[in-house]
Amino acid sequence: PTLQITSYDRFTPPDPKPDLEYDCRLTKIPPRQVRLVHTGLDDKLQDELMSRDEFHDLLKRAEEEIRKLMDSRKARAKGEDDAAVLRVGCLCGSGHHRSVAFAEQLGKIEWPERWDVRVNHRDLTDEVREEKRSKAK
Repeated sequence: PTLQITSYDRFTPPDPKPDLEYDCRLTKIPPRQVRLVHTGLDDKLQDELMSRDEFHDLLKRAEEEIRKLMDSRKARAKGEDDAAVLRVGCLCGSGHHRSVAFAEQLGKIEWPERWDVRVNHRDLTDEVREEKRSKAK
């Protein structure tokens, strides 16, 4: 079975629609000076968000809900050809900061064995990453 975790912006919903979706805009946006030079892939931004109760609580809730759905998906997937895919969506304003950090944190959790965990950042393009790196210099 596969756990597919995808981060994206609030304007363009993913296709196919996720089974579970978490709105990271409920967490206060990181300071501008941090956002200018970092993405959610960077430890500095992840540490900043993980220090916030609301971000940590949302992550804990997501883990619990994902585990419940994993159990039911596993029960429904009968054979090798009927592999379960559990899609989890993480959204924020631009799809560069909070949702990316959230998806990365979900990807670091120790999930049940045999689940293939894939983390994808739809809106965090190479161009966006390069722009942040150039501003950090």
